[in-house]
Amino acid sequence: MTKTGPRGLGVVIGIEVDDVNATAVYCRLAGCTVTADPVDAPWGERYLECLDPYEYAWKFFELLPDPPADGLSAARDSWFA
Repeated sequence: MTKTGPRGLGVVIGIEVDDVNATAVYCRLAGCTVTADPVDAPWGERYLECLDPYEYAWKFFELLPDPPADGLSAARDSWFA
């Protein structure tokens, strides 16, 4: 059975942008709820997550210019350490 939840349950729309910080400001001004403020991830991207006014989930990201040398291990360690 399908769970009841927000529109687009189980789907996240991901888009690469030039400036995650500026995108976060734009999203807030557009009425979105930012659920994860801009953060540098160990797998080599800076990202933010938000819900738009229609409750669809979005992830905006930009690739970091100098990603960690061993980003996969860093991500694994941060999740499972």
